[in-house]
Amino acid sequence: MSDKSFKVKSGLTVSALSTAGIVKTDSFGVISSSSILGISEGGTGQTTANNSLNALLPIQNGSTINYTIQSDGTNVSWAKIYNQTIQNAGITVTPRRNLNIVGATITDNAGTDTTTITINASAMFTRWVKIVAGGETSLSGNDDNSISLSYTPGYEIVILNGINLVRGIDYVATTGTSITGLSALSAGDVVEIMGFISTAVADTVQSTTFTTKGDILVATGNNTYQRVGIGSNNQVLMADSAQTAGVKWASATITAQSISANTTLVAGNRYFVNTSAARTLTLPASPSLNDEIQVFDASGTANTYNITVSRNGNLINGNAGNFIIDIAGGWYTLVYTGATYGWKVG
Repeated sequence: MSDKSFKVKSGLTVSALSTAGIVKTDSFGVISSSSILGISEGGTGQTTANNSLNALLPIQNGSTINYTIQSDGTNVSWAKIYNQTIQNAGITVTPRRNLNIVGATITDNAGTDTTTITINASAMFTRWVKIVAGGETSLSGNDDNSISLSYTPGYEIVILNGINLVRGIDYVATTGTSITGLSALSAGDVVEIMGFISTAVADTVQSTTFTTKGDILVATGNNTYQRVGIGSNNQVLMADSAQTAGVKWASATITAQSISANTTLVAGNRYFVNTSAARTLTLPASPSLNDEIQVFDASGTANTYNITVSRNGNLINGNAGNFIIDIAGGWYTLVYTGATYGWKVG
């Protein structure tokens, strides 16, 4: 019998289709119906939504808890949500589902699936986590890890079941120790509050402490210090227990020099001059303010053999002339006062 087209107006009954469902044929062309369509036929082989989803997913077992689906571009598989490591002071741990930041020691507990980081008591960041009983519209006090809720208003992050809430819309945070204005929470909800605490860093030196180039800080006692202003040119810092700071700026100790010939003088020296003959001592050509030189007639014969202190282009006692030492045993100190008056003899 050849195939022919036909029309059915109503009431056609096919005995093979005894089950209400999807009409299908086998490899022999036999018509049948089924309420379940297998995966090879484009279905899931399941009758419920949950079972249908599981049938299409990679195989699940107890080790896939807290895993997510990942793709390599061809196939899908289960992978941990977290796959990085945390390192500190040579300790490496695998992050767990629960992360307790208590204070800077890192410990790992595979049994509770928790990584704990302990930092110092003056921490500027805290993580507050609580599984609520339900009905709460505000949160405060200690969390499930005995961490007290603390934050700087405006510098907090509130997370409900993994979703960031919006400040001023989903919650109110003004006290630094409580969160209010929440929609009533449901039992089992997980609330995380990241608290950033504004703290002043101790033992820092403010730039306003210094007022002048060359200022220094010195200790005045146990855990105390003060600024010591810069001294004059060519001064040195000397210990002095009579000073509050324990130090002071002062002229350097004079270095002794014995000479028996004409010499160019150097600031900071005391010259003991042999006056067995007349001597000429030449002052520095470019002295600095407060430079000091001392000249002493060591032979006691300067009245016969004079010592001439040559000014070398600078004034002496405000005059453009050399200074003559003609007194036996004379001892003189010359201090440079600047270009206006030059060397002051005393």
